[in-house]
Amino acid sequence: MERIRRIVTDTIKDPDTAAKLTPWFTSWCKRPVFHDYYYEVFNQPNVHLVDDEKGVSKVTPTGFVANDTEYPVDVIIWATGYRGPFVGFPEERAGMEIIGRGGRHLDDKWRENVATLHASMTEGFPNLLLMGLFQGGMTLSHSTVMDCMAKHEAYIAQQARERAGGKDFSVEPTTEAEESWSQEVIRYSLPSAALGGCTPNLYNNEGAIDRLPHELKMKMARGGPYGGGFGQFSDAMEAWRKEGSLRGLRIDVA
Repeated sequence: MERIRRIVTDTIKDPDTAAKLTPWFTSWCKRPVFHDYYYEVFNQPNVHLVDDEKGVSKVTPTGFVANDTEYPVDVIIWATGYRGPFVGFPEERAGMEIIGRGGRHLDDKWRENVATLHASMTEGFPNLLLMGLFQGGMTLSHSTVMDCMAKHEAYIAQQARERAGGKDFSVEPTTEAEESWSQEVIRYSLPSAALGGCTPNLYNNEGAIDRLPHELKMKMARGGPYGGGFGQFSDAMEAWRKEGSLRGLRIDVA
């Protein structure tokens, strides 16, 4: 982070502007700006930083108001209003019902305890392949995570189909397998704890997660991302595929 801070102060000529754009949070609290030309534009005479630490108070037909001053603009590009990645469970986030065996809702199961096998499947919801950060890998390049998960889940679907011999089938993890993976996630949850104490941001739901009781934080650690690093997560997926037995999955053929 010190290197990123030096980039800001070395690039932006106006000290006051540089100070306002210097990130004083720790690493992983927010995504640092890596674009080669982002900070450089603040040296242009037609670019102005408006910062009152409170945000825009209102929008008018001709611009926006901040610091009780109206700034006329032609276009506003909003970069706010997004839901944090750790807020809400799949049904709530997707705006749909996900119902498994016995009429159980996925959100109801995960409110008790998040449990998956490799962040890909959850017991009681056959043939449901998941994509997300719950118990999964995490890195700066989310497209890399999606690629890893897509390969893993394509392998599961292909192997299950082959082993069903052309018949209708269902595939889902065993309770023991998803509990074993959940314990691995808990084991490596300490690195994610570094996100605690950050300034309000996307990952801590604008500070709300930091204010939760300790017991609830521990429960959330079970549903957090795999903290062993993305490389270790990816290696674990590859090793599981190479082993070849679909360990922890149950295939039922109709």
